[in-house]
Amino acid sequence: MTAPVRWAASVPVLKAGDPLVVAFAGERGGEGPVTLGQANILCWLEGQPVHHAWMRRTLDLPDGITVDDVAGTFAALLARHEGLRTTYAEGPAGRGGTEDAEGPRQRVAAAGEFAVERYTVVPGVWVRGALIKALVDELDGRVAPDPREVALRVAVVTDGDAVLAGVVEYSHLAADLQAVGVLEQEVAEMLADPARREAGGVRHQPLDQARAEREPRMARRIAGALEYWEDTLRRAPQCAYPVARTEGPAGAVYAELRSEAAAGALGHVVARTGLSRTAVVLAAVCALLHRRTGCPDCTLVTLTSNRFGPETADHVGTLVQGVPLRVDADAPGFDELARRARMALLRAARHGFYDARERTRITERVQWERGVRFTPDPVFHSRVTDPARPLGPVSHGEDAGAVPPLDQVSHGEDAGAVPSLDQVRAARCLSTVTWSPRAATEVTVAFNLLQADDMMRLRLHTGHLDRVPHGDLEAMLLAVERLLVEAACGDLSSEATTAALGVAPVPRGDGWLQVGPCWVETAEVRRLLDDTLAPARLSDAGGRLVAYLVAGPGVATPAQAHARCLAALPGRPTAVTPAHYVLCDRAPDDPADLRGWWRRPVVAEGSGRT
Repeated sequence: MTAPVRWAASVPVLKAGDPLVVAFAGERGGEGPVTLGQANILCWLEGQPVHHAWMRRTLDLPDGITVDDVAGTFAALLARHEGLRTTYAEGPAGRGGTEDAEGPRQRVAAAGEFAVERYTVVPGVWVRGALIKALVDELDGRVAPDPREVALRVAVVTDGDAVLAGVVEYSHLAADLQAVGVLEQEVAEMLADPARREAGGVRHQPLDQARAEREPRMARRIAGALEYWEDTLRRAPQCAYPVARTEGPAGAVYAELRSEAAAGALGHVVARTGLSRTAVVLAAVCALLHRRTGCPDCTLVTLTSNRFGPETADHVGTLVQGVPLRVDADAPGFDELARRARMALLRAARHGFYDARERTRITERVQWERGVRFTPDPVFHSRVTDPARPLGPVSHGEDAGAVPPLDQVSHGEDAGAVPSLDQVRAARCLSTVTWSPRAATEVTVAFNLLQADDMMRLRLHTGHLDRVPHGDLEAMLLAVERLLVEAACGDLSSEATTAALGVAPVPRGDGWLQVGPCWVETAEVRRLLDDTLAPARLSDAGGRLVAYLVAGPGVATPAQAHARCLAALPGRPTAVTPAHYVLCDRAPDDPADLRGWWRRPVVAEGSGRT
């Protein structure tokens, strides 16, 4: 007899019990090179804590679920998806994902056992949400497993044979967000119906994906993506939102706008332009950044799903990768800006398949040559999906010729019930901005479109509260909302777009200058020199940054000085390295006296780039 979940406001106490052992058997095992997506995650994990490698989901449990139901469901899930029974081994040095690579390997177990962590609860009357929270606390209190050795983690709270609550965690190596959607749907179906708990038919598995990526056509695509990355990085500012420090405390935070008005406004703009909701929101974000920063182009990192054909539509693996996109934001009107945003999304999506380690080498080379440091975190990301294709954020993975055009598939929701313009305007008073903590990040600002049907949920976060305080975050979100509401009434000229945003440009006083596409604070460059090469003096005559410093142990050449400055750039989004280094025999009596440096004998000088 299944025990119901009981209701109360008290805090449940869980006790670890014997694990539930699940035997599984798939159609095949095997070994091969990793996919590009797996290589990308392996590269990313090198700088991340282990717990960042996991995506956590709550099990949606129908009434009457037993431990046998859970065992049968996950036995079938493991049988279906090879990525869930894959481990990873280091290989000889090489480039994972390339044709002649000898890099990391994936090993698929044909059969085995999987342990579901099992907890019992002290007798009482419990709210399911409280049980889940207690279960999450238990998991958080333990060391997370290595995702290279375990792909799936499941924990349940039971009362006898009855399952009261459950949590499942998927490794980023085994699944991206779209794959998790596939898994969640299948788990829900199998828990609800025992007849659905079968291995299923032939599927496109990660081993198959790795073979496909080694075909000549894909090799050309990978090479083109790397060329696109290098070309973009050579022209991109290092920071999408360069602003000065404030007197406020440092930190990281999420701000989330929930707006029925913006959601309704999107429906009107989509109906008028035929574009996607994601493209329209991206256009509003670019208009905001253009107004605030004064940069004519918005170059942002986004995520592409890399799901172009039917074989990858329900593929359970990790295919998503970051890719830069560039939007010319100096448009004559908002509708044109939205069209440019759509084309930028399409161009980016065509170049999202690449070797992550080779991309890293390209990035490091460009950073060295330009004296900048790029933040790899996405600055714009959309999770809005199309109900006709529920398995993917269709705003990212579109590829002309491989799937329908963006403006035909990525509206994301039912466009049949668009509120009137009066209703859209009236709904603005219902909008809210909520706050939550964010793990440390280098990104100055990043936008995440979470929902866009009856409610638009737009999350904005920063890792630099000392540069982008709470008030600025809220003002930026509300500016996007105002612009969308005004654009619902009809196309806006560039002047009307600026007026609708209602925000002022970032102040740029005498302490700012442009170094290529980057806005730079000379005070931040001086701080960089003080922290790495003191005693040193900066000259910015004519907008050219020249550093004067003392030659000594460890800094005997311009290249060594440049390396120190470049290594210290993280966390300094408005600093770049000097263009030229002059190493003197010693510092003048007054290190702040530039003329004194000019009079010192020069030991070596140069850009440090060669």
